[in-house]
Amino acid sequence: MTTYQGWKNYETWNISLWISNDYGIYTAMRAARPFTPQTAETFCREVFPHGTPDMAIGQHGETLSQTAARECLNLVDWQEIADDFNAE
Repeated sequence: MTTYQGWKNYETWNISLWISNDYGIYTAMRAARPFTPQTAETFCREVFPHGTPDMAIGQHGETLSQTAARECLNLVDWQEIADDFNAE
């Protein structure tokens, strides 16, 4: 099983990173607890409807379309995100 920085994959790690490193978003996340996988996904898709800014950059540095960047959100392990949000 391949992991990224201890997370299931890059996309899951990246969502957590962006939420945790923005005080306003982090505060909103904490206020919205507890999370289920579904509510974590809804929260993140509202905050990053086209994926995070990092998701807009392809593996080779190319700019991805909003659709392609948004597709990255489909790779996120929402259970892992919910567990992380609830543990903070």
